[in-house]
Amino acid sequence: MTRDALHFAFSRDDNEIDHIPLAEITNSGIMKDAEHGGTRASFSGPRRNSVSLASHGLYTIHIATENDGYNSGRVYYLQAESNEINDRLLLAIQENSKAARKRKASRNIWQRAQRRLNEWFNSTPVQAFVIAVISLNFGVTILQTQLINHESHSGSESDSSLWDRLNIAFVLFFLAELAINAFANWYVPFVSNPWNLFDALVIMSSLLLALIPGQSVGLKTSLQAGRVLRILGKIEIFKTIVNALAIALVPVLSVFFILLLFVSIGAVHSVSVFGERYPEHFGMFDVAFVTLFFVTAGEPWPDEVRELTEDGKVRWSMMSFCFIYTIGTFWIFLQVCFTVLLDNFIAASSRMALEKKLMDAQMQKNEQQMKNPLEPLLLSLAREFSDDQDLSDRLQRIYQLLDHDNSGGVGCAEFCASMRKLHFDPPIHVTASDFASLTQDGELCDANGELGPDEFEAAMRKQIQHFAQSKLSLITEERSMQDLEFMQFGSLKMIFMEQVSTIKLFCALFTFPFRGFNFTQMRGSWVVNSLRLVIHCLFRREPRMSCAGFPSSSWGPLLGRRPLRG
Repeated sequence: MTRDALHFAFSRDDNEIDHIPLAEITNSGIMKDAEHGGTRASFSGPRRNSVSLASHGLYTIHIATENDGYNSGRVYYLQAESNEINDRLLLAIQENSKAARKRKASRNIWQRAQRRLNEWFNSTPVQAFVIAVISLNFGVTILQTQLINHESHSGSESDSSLWDRLNIAFVLFFLAELAINAFANWYVPFVSNPWNLFDALVIMSSLLLALIPGQSVGLKTSLQAGRVLRILGKIEIFKTIVNALAIALVPVLSVFFILLLFVSIGAVHSVSVFGERYPEHFGMFDVAFVTLFFVTAGEPWPDEVRELTEDGKVRWSMMSFCFIYTIGTFWIFLQVCFTVLLDNFIAASSRMALEKKLMDAQMQKNEQQMKNPLEPLLLSLAREFSDDQDLSDRLQRIYQLLDHDNSGGVGCAEFCASMRKLHFDPPIHVTASDFASLTQDGELCDANGELGPDEFEAAMRKQIQHFAQSKLSLITEERSMQDLEFMQFGSLKMIFMEQVSTIKLFCALFTFPFRGFNFTQMRGSWVVNSLRLVIHCLFRREPRMSCAGFPSSSWGPLLGRRPLRG
């Protein structure tokens, strides 16, 4: 027994045969021998053990489960070696199941509240209202900035307190918005979103600045103006642009670093060569660095640098430095910076658009998948099986999982309950109408109205064939080549398997002129080689097949091309 489940296994065997979630136990207690009248309980696994629960005068523990839970409403009967162990086991089950139900209830209440609040907070009207309040705050900040100098000269304290009250009102509103956002997305979704962290930083800084007295009006208004940047995280198109810029700036930083080194080298050279002649511009390293930085930003060279000599000639030493610096910064490094920034921005935008398109396609695929509840199982089978015998083996293993009591028949209730226990995400939910559709209203069932191993395999083969044909009809240009090839190949496997007898007949007629050859030494069967030939004709690819046993003079003219090789 763990914190959340009660697990079952045979003695001296580490493999689990079943388990009961403790939160799904609806009732548990002790039954006397007369209450169950010798009911027998069994578990299916590597071996099947059945023990009489009315033996040796021992008590029997019964455990009832939820109808819609993991165990589908089954009642379990347990019996230990002594009544003392039965009492301790029952007490542990009752205490742990009660604690698990409380945890589940509190967790469900929290999750339901989070889900509803998240839907409300992310709705379009609420987000539009938040954007309107942010814009109003920015408009008030602009008006306050316009009137700052007028108020400072007039010395009106009432106007100053009005701006403070408005600022506190906006800060409290944004603080409430941040609290709702944090509760609706707590914990990982909130912390992993950079825009939420940016909102928290701006709002908490504004709150601290509003609570600390004696701060300058200019600092408050500057921070208030920064709140408008939160709009960038509220509108999708702005968010896309900012995210693409953030991704594009990373490779640009390397070019900026090289440009900074070039400017620093130019500053060192100008101080050592022109420092004595132009001390006001190149006297020290910091002065020379600032001068060259402004020149790089587009400012003209200082007038003293461009002056001619006393006899009217150009100072070629200074002009050579200016030419080299201008060519290196303006014509090379800045152009490279713009090119790298634009190229990475376009690549990031395209990648984000592609990811959004793939997410939309995945959502559409999930919606289509819900039309057939068995599609996760059918997709797994169509993807993994290699030949007819392998498919039969896989279907038989699945049937053993569905037939818990090893009775040799699976009814509607047992089929629907067992399908939910298969490890698929989301779980397979099958109803009675789905079972009727699977069995063609009972035509594929046995005399007892249940699916035996052979009936189950026949029904599933029909489902896989219909699934493959439906996938072929859903191929569109929006799907990737990998999905296209997989669906075509998987569908061809199923269609081909239905025509195995026809292909065998064709192979027998075709091999009639070559009875003298030893076909037992062929490296590939006729069926596999014929399938690969069909795939080659459809995909226009060289099939990896062996033609050993065929005379090249006969095989080549049949295909109308050169003989195929392995």
